Amino acid sequence: MAKLFILLVVLFFSGCESTSLVTLMKEHGVTHENTSKIVLHGSEGDVGADISLQVTEDFLIQGIWDTIYQSRPYTTRCACGDRKAEFYVKKDSLKPALVLWINGTDACHIDSDSEPERFRCPNLDSLVMDLLKGELERK
Repeated sequence: MAKLFILLVVLFFSGCESTSLVTLMKEHGVTHENTSKIVLHGSEGDVGADISLQVTEDFLIQGIWDTIYQSRPYTTRCACGDRKAEFYVKKDSLKPALVLWINGTDACHIDSDSEPERFRCPNLDSLVMDLLKGELERK
């Protein structure tokens, strides 16, 4: 009887867990521990598509990951332009390990050929926009 109870508890908790953005990013080989840089790109709807910024400071990378760890599944989408965040696991790499699209509702999804799973990362859009606006002012 005790074994049946343990089995039911394990099945209950494993069956209730939804896919998280962190899990999907790990499947692409990207974690908060191995992210060496994030390249942010603006869109025509905000600072312009020609504005990009390379983020290599650990505290900024961790700030971005903090919002990703708070992500939840999300279905709302607005028609504003998406910002692109390229995650690199090697600083000298020419190709990102993963591309994350972020829109004005804090909705995020991983760039893929199939229908993307969307997640809401609280305050990620405002963090990214503050960084991009700072870069726009510097130029």
